Amino acid sequence: LLVSHGSEPSTIGCLANNLRNPITTIQTCMELLNKKPGELFSEKDKNIHSMVMVETERLSELIQELLFCSRDCGVVPAEFELGRVVEAALHKMAYSSPMKLKVKFSSQANLYVRGHVLQIEKALINLLTNAGEATSESGEVKVTVTSGDREGFNRITIKDTGVGVPEYLKDKLFESFASAKTNHLGTGLTVAHQIIKSHGGELELNSRVRKGAEFFVDLPAVGFIENMWLEEFSMASKSPSPQNP
Repeated sequence: LLVSHGSEPSTIGCLANNLRNPITTIQTCMELLNKKPGELFSEKDKNIHSMVMVETERLSELIQELLFCSRDCGVVPAEFELGRVVEAALHKMAYSSPMKLKVKFSSQANLYVRGHVLQIEKALINLLTNAGEATSESGEVKVTVTSGDREGFNRITIKDTGVGVPEYLKDKLFESFASAKTNHLGTGLTVAHQIIKSHGGELELNSRVRKGAEFFVDLPAVGFIENMWLEEFSMASKSPSPQNP
């Protein structure tokens, strides 16, 4: 998992609980389905079988999320235009998601970042899914790509007109598998946060928004990290050497 040392224990603990719950349910169901030779399945047994399938899908969803959060995804990092990746994520959502999401998208051209395209795309899909689930069919989601307010970073802004983030979740929104939805693993924002952090970026909830929710995704612009390192190296090289007494 892409976790910092400080958050690792709580993240692993939440992960263990999210894995244990469906596994326990599946184990219980399989015990109930244990039949004697020649004994037929009842309607109740069919319902139990359906429950097993649902819990199996939950496990598969969680594992898929964790695979996208892997440090070594087998793909070499590359430079890419941020707006195009956001547009690709929106197209995937339009074709694969059952949600009827009204999206307004705008992007500055020639804003490049470096990283794993599929991971960034996955983080965006998670954020867009979160926005869609919080927004009614009459609402909308605005997605913009700009050079942002932070020097050396490009920004993706995702703003929805949904129900917003409950106050009790704001402080721990990215720290654990938190979710305001019942029967939901709540991995989406956690995975998105870890992916963005692993790329040297920041994922932030704009707490000043009164209606709906607004998220900022800041990713280092191409050349910024390298230039910063070269500048520090240059300054260190010019430092005067200590004089012998």
